[in-house]
Amino acid sequence: GVYSVGDSQRDLVAAQTVGAVPVLVKTGNGKKTLQALKQQSNDQLEGILVYDSLGKFVDALLLNDIQDS
Repeated sequence: GVYSVGDSQRDLVAAQTVGAVPVLVKTGNGKKTLQALKQQSNDQLEGILVYDSLGKFVDALLLNDIQDS
């Protein structure tokens, strides 16, 4: 039930390694990371939440409106 937010593939791998829920934000390097994950395979995004920004993720978290990718 712990979320780990980042903008790089390294951040997502770290989250998965410790059993956190990986959240990718599209700010910073996030758009590039999302593009790379989509090119690698369809399974790469499984279990990863994707939001436009940290603010959008926080809004969803506070509203209890977390959506699976």
